[in-house]
Amino acid sequence: MSAPVERAARAVMALQAAGLAIGVVTQALIAHHFGTSRDLGLYTVAVALVSFLADWFLRDAVLMALVPPLRALRTGGGGDADAARARTVAVAFGVGALIVSAALAVASDAVVRALAPGFGADEVARAAHLLRALLPALPLAVIGSCLQAELQAEARFALPTAATIARSAVLAVVVLLGAPWLGIFALPIGVVGGHVLAVALQREAAPSVWAWLTQPLRARSPRVWLTELIPVGGMLALGAAGHVNLLTDRWFASRLPAEALARLGYAERFRFPIMALFALSVSGPALTYLSEAAAQRDWTAARRTLASAAGLVARTALPALVVMMVVRGELVAVWLERGEFSAADTAEVASILGCLIPAFAVNAFSPLLIAAFFALGQTRPLLVVVALEMLGNVALDALWVGRFGLQGVAFATTVATVVANVVLWRLLVAQLGVWVSWAGGAPQRSWRSSPWSRLRRAGRTARRRAPGRCRGWRRWGPRAQP
Repeated sequence: MSAPVERAARAVMALQAAGLAIGVVTQALIAHHFGTSRDLGLYTVAVALVSFLADWFLRDAVLMALVPPLRALRTGGGGDADAARARTVAVAFGVGALIVSAALAVASDAVVRALAPGFGADEVARAAHLLRALLPALPLAVIGSCLQAELQAEARFALPTAATIARSAVLAVVVLLGAPWLGIFALPIGVVGGHVLAVALQREAAPSVWAWLTQPLRARSPRVWLTELIPVGGMLALGAAGHVNLLTDRWFASRLPAEALARLGYAERFRFPIMALFALSVSGPALTYLSEAAAQRDWTAARRTLASAAGLVARTALPALVVMMVVRGELVAVWLERGEFSAADTAEVASILGCLIPAFAVNAFSPLLIAAFFALGQTRPLLVVVALEMLGNVALDALWVGRFGLQGVAFATTVATVVANVVLWRLLVAQLGVWVSWAGGAPQRSWRSSPWSRLRRAGRTARRRAPGRCRGWRRWGPRAQP
């Protein structure tokens, strides 16, 4: 299976290169029309929450939850339980998107005040208008993700990638033609229009989605429903914990000078080309083939798929990031320095980018890690590590923002991200290779069998076998000498 995943990933990368070019043009147009203005800062706050919900909860989470059961059905390793699980996930996300959209429309002012406490009343009102304009993207994201999951389960990766590229192209066209007379509202219009076009391009998968979505539901106990929704809950918890880093950075940056939010947003946008061209191009095919290997209990194929996908990410993303680190100032100047974007903005964004690039390097592997954990059904260690990453980022932001400003916020994100991803990769390697006893079934490992638990048990054993004086020293303090 390693050959199919590499072939599919390389084809997706070739398509993503076109999307990358469109994204570069879009960001250049945004910089030209809005620079580091306060309006762009308001939009950055509004779009941070919506993109979090649309791109993580309603796209990535749907794919992670739907592709494994749908792939099992397509390869003959699944049954009614997998179809029921897919149906439950799609309905849960669809209803959830409508409820969240309605709640955000009602409470948009309060949400903006919570995300950016440094904003004044007029700024809160304008950011709330932008937030409401973006909300139609949420239900559209659920529909598009269900269609993409069906195509991906059939190992068809080109059409979903083309739909994503078309979504970016719509934003670029709307900004180019509409920014002079729509102002900052050209951005939410472009985002929503892009989602509409993405759904339209993937409509050929609609009959298959409708077929498994409308099958009659059997009477099932609440426990079965809960079991089917566990992956959904895990993905939602993972997304909430992981994206809190971005919202936390925005919260601290909103307390700095007015241009800080926009500068941080520009620096973080350099992550998107790396993620789209290298990380997401590999994680989509990897999720499909890892799900097939897990359904067939073929753990050798799972290891080969993971090794092949990780090697492809390393060979492509890491050299690009080294180049980005060396010429980051020139990249920022060529890409953004025009119109309202000044040379001082270029220097500041390049400085922030230098602190973020190590995080980009490990983030290139993050979608692959998440796909592997969910394909193998091992979400507990993933959730624990990401929750600790969230807490660590909040603590480091609070510690460094006052002393180092935006550079402190960026470096806090980098430290938390690098540590968390290294731990996750080590756990995944352990899951698929060294410490695990397969026993002919799914890979099962518990915290008791982890190296840390082994080390603790070895320490307890050593203390039990140690001389009494050592035990007495540890428990009761130093004994009196005769």
